[in-house]
Amino acid sequence: MTWASGYTSPPGWKQTRKRILTRDNSTCYICGQSGADQVDHIINVAAGGTHDDTNLAAIHKYPCHAD
Repeated sequence: MTWASGYTSPPGWKQTRKRILTRDNSTCYICGQSGADQVDHIINVAAGGTHDDTNLAAIHKYPCHAD
């Protein structure tokens, strides 16, 4: 998937997303509440972050991951 920003999801992202949401029990790393529905890069890829599981965490689309 390519985003408006030009970012392209890495291969296997659907499986990675599912794995991280399961690992984190769908608990948002920003607010600590359940129901997280997205996965965020803790260190942005543009800033040198990787797609490694250690740099990924569950997050709510809104408001925690709102741009």
